[in-house]
Amino acid sequence: MTNIKKLLHLNRGSAIISVVAVVLPILGSLLSLYFIVEFPEFTDWIKAHQIIFFLGTVVTMAILLTPTTFIASLSGFLFGLSSVFYLVPAYVTASLLGYFLGQRLDRGKFLTSIVEVDNKQLLKNTVESNPFWFVMLCRISPILPFGLMNIALPAFGVKIKEFVSAGTVGMLPRTMLFIWLGSAAQSLMQAIEGGENGVGFKFYLTSLLVVLSSLGLLFLFKRKLKHLKES
Repeated sequence: MTNIKKLLHLNRGSAIISVVAVVLPILGSLLSLYFIVEFPEFTDWIKAHQIIFFLGTVVTMAILLTPTTFIASLSGFLFGLSSVFYLVPAYVTASLLGYFLGQRLDRGKFLTSIVEVDNKQLLKNTVESNPFWFVMLCRISPILPFGLMNIALPAFGVKIKEFVSAGTVGMLPRTMLFIWLGSAAQSLMQAIEGGENGVGFKFYLTSLLVVLSSLGLLFLFKRKLKHLKES
């Protein structure tokens, strides 16, 4: 607990930004939902300007205004399963923008402070030895916000190659899930909530992704800790 307090003290700015990265997408999605529900003509405009919509999502996802699951559900509802061909490039572009934003905000301070808190540097060593799997497992979990990971992963020392490639692979399962749920919905609220028949399926599959991500990350940390103790 003392180490955690020390880490937070050394990274007060990053901690505040991380809280904002969690709260802001929720507020952004609620505001977007309000406009879409209250102004149906806005939905018609989006359908008529598909490219502009997805270019806009690049910006809103990159600057933490909208969560990727919300955009995936909305895209599936408005454009069907074919929206995946637009959403994946939008996601990759937003990831790149988020990566550089995260680097600029942290400037390497987090990794430097880790050395003062953890002399074994477990996090740093785990990321360096398994960057692809570490990023992929972080992205698979639906409970780890896209915006927060855009800030955290560069701070953990993840290189841009693994950030983009592993991040894209990791995001595909949950992105496809929410696009499919959105495409099967009869109304916008059903698309966001998962639909009457899709709630149970959404819950079980989401839980499976969370468990898979958690167990995978735990395995990486335990294996690296064992290696550090033996060396």
